[in-house]
Amino acid sequence: MNVTVAVAVITSLSTLSGAALTSFAAVRQTSRRMQHELAITREDRADSQRERRRQQRRDSYEKFLSRADAAYRVLDERWRTSITHHGSSDEAGFIARRGMDEAVIRVQLEGPRSVADKAAAVVQAISAEFQTCENIASEHANSEQCAAELNPAARTSAVNARFHTTAEFLNTARQALGA
Repeated sequence: MNVTVAVAVITSLSTLSGAALTSFAAVRQTSRRMQHELAITREDRADSQRERRRQQRRDSYEKFLSRADAAYRVLDERWRTSITHHGSSDEAGFIARRGMDEAVIRVQLEGPRSVADKAAAVVQAISAEFQTCENIASEHANSEQCAAELNPAARTSAVNARFHTTAEFLNTARQALGA
């Protein structure tokens, strides 16, 4: 009877050992699969966050360029309007500059710094152009001519600054967006 008991005990232990080994292998396999799925989920989340961040930057850059374009339109009107009629565009100029200030703050928040610096250069060029128009108007307060006729070199210089600073902003923004 001892032999029968010994065989039964050995058989039971081997069955339990086999079950334990199978369970251990299954747990290990499940753990690896879960770790792999977790890694994929983390990558997907990181990709989603990067894309959301990229889109936020793109939106702020587009808004900034839209506000810059609005300021350019006001400036174009100032250059073409006779000096005696400049008063009507003062409010439009203030609104355009205020819009630029709001948009550049958003660009500064979204970053990166290189894009924010180029946006600041655009704002400075626009401010300088408004100041140039104002200076020409002050010098020729009663003139029926427009600022572009009174000082064509200043107009050319201002337009060149527009193109230069806007192009630099666009190139830097494209690099930041990975385009």
